[in-house]
Amino acid sequence: MTAGKPVLGVDLGGTKILALAASPDGEVLASAVSETPSKESAERIISAMADAARAAMRDAGLEIGGVGSAGVAAAGAIDVRDGAVVHSPHLAAMSNTPVAAMLSRQLGLPVVIGNDANLAALGEQRFGAGKGVSDLLFLTISTGIGGGVIIGGKLFTGSAGYAGEVGHITVDARGPYGSSSTPGAWESLCSGTALARIATERIAAGERSSMSGALRDVNQEGLTARDVFAAQRSGDALAQSVVADAVVYLGAGLTSLVNLLNPGKIIIGGGLSNEWDAYIAPAVALMREQSFAGVGKLTPVVPPALGAEAGALGAVSLACDAQPSLTPPGHAPAGGPSRGTAPPAPPNAAALSLRRPRRGQRRPRRLTPPPYRPRPPRRGQCRPRRLTPPPYRCAARASRAIRVTYAAPTPYRRLCITRRHSRAGGNLVSASP
Repeated sequence: MTAGKPVLGVDLGGTKILALAASPDGEVLASAVSETPSKESAERIISAMADAARAAMRDAGLEIGGVGSAGVAAAGAIDVRDGAVVHSPHLAAMSNTPVAAMLSRQLGLPVVIGNDANLAALGEQRFGAGKGVSDLLFLTISTGIGGGVIIGGKLFTGSAGYAGEVGHITVDARGPYGSSSTPGAWESLCSGTALARIATERIAAGERSSMSGALRDVNQEGLTARDVFAAQRSGDALAQSVVADAVVYLGAGLTSLVNLLNPGKIIIGGGLSNEWDAYIAPAVALMREQSFAGVGKLTPVVPPALGAEAGALGAVSLACDAQPSLTPPGHAPAGGPSRGTAPPAPPNAAALSLRRPRRGQRRPRRLTPPPYRPRPPRRGQCRPRRLTPPPYRCAARASRAIRVTYAAPTPYRRLCITRRHSRAGGNLVSASP
């Protein structure tokens, strides 16, 4: 993390936009919240993000010149190299949108972007419940299941930037697809959406439940996870069965992740973390029993400390980490990636070493090794035999040049070498010792 100017962090959600102005140390100077125009175009959504960021700057008493850069946390598949949202599960208009470049043009600042769950993990590791932990697993269990992995104190995003999609790991190979492209995905069996869907399907199949009234309520679109947990606390058999089954799958997924990563700490957030005693704690107990060699028994599992600001503060951390490599938008090439361009490559080293200096100017230091030159022979030693023919020399200077170049301690040796190399261009030049 670099100390310096304040940084902006923007968390783009399906229903709201949260913008923060914060110092590189994570101190929030001001914040602004606005509604996400989810049914409008990508340009309108990005304009709303820029408006929220400006509002946070204004409340913090900052101007563009006083801000170093900006970071964005967004849900879905993010191409971190090009600064684009490849696929957005909640905002269809944002798919295949170069968010970083478009927001950079509106704000006049360099912008970087990352997955919201990954950046929440980074925020918690830098400023929250995972501070000081170098190997960390962050999970958010809500509408879906997301996660972020910190290894060696750094956010792990994989070769293409898509690592951490823990919600799509399979925990039941014959299970339903739900909203995932993976059969029996973790979020298809354990998320809040999954609990509501499974309860609804079982009621539709004829099972009795006190939740049936919620399905008939015209003012409610359908069951929610909140309805399921409320019924479970009241003793509803169907709700208790749905939650118990989900706990088994949640524990299985936690066990796999602990066996794979052996994290120093696990942080579990999201809407369903509010049901810690009824849902999270039983799954953690299963993980501690099932993990390989009992490693899960030593792994602390805690709720998050930053709450709703975790993603935005993670975006602040991402922007601070990327500041040395960022280029202001005024200097970036048109249509180029928003993360900035690399400095121009230096001229060829060989060209530098051969370039003739100007008058009164010293020749630049040679960057390439000089050609091999054999050392002169010591006194009483013969020069080693040359493996390549010597360059052509005119007949008039042949004898003198050869004697200088191939001097030997005995006249016989000098004579032999002179006779050997004094034939040039068909002209034989006689030489004597």
